[in-house]
Amino acid sequence: MDLSDWLDLKSIVTGLAIAGILALANWLRRRWGRKQREHRAAWERRIPLRVGAEILATELRECAEVAEVTQRGDAYVYEAVHKLPKLRWEERQNDMSELRNDDPALWRDLDETYSAIRKAKRNNVQLPPASSLESLAARLQEIADERPP
Repeated sequence: MDLSDWLDLKSIVTGLAIAGILALANWLRRRWGRKQREHRAAWERRIPLRVGAEILATELRECAEVAEVTQRGDAYVYEAVHKLPKLRWEERQNDMSELRNDDPALWRDLDETYSAIRKAKRNNVQLPPASSLESLAARLQEIADERPP
């Protein structure tokens, strides 16, 4: 094997190495792009959930303010429950159905809390504690504040 054969073999190996590196780079770029698209699609799919979480969090904070007034004794329950906002949980359940699988405990807490609020509104009985309403609103606000990947 003389020098020219060696240089030809070296050129072939170098060319194959470069082709392999370029193929790997292209594969990694496509994979990264696919992952980005998947993350973006998942984030966009959750838009109705985030919007519903924002609406319900605001609503629960308003209910907590009313509950706090009645718990302090600054107003009678039958007066205060008429100041409660329109309850949108039933309207938003379909949009927020993903939450059923993602966080079943939060879903159950929301369902129980809204049931208690409806009962308080209908029967003029005490609302759930303001602290539990605020806590639930904070959990929803975390969902509403999700940022894109």
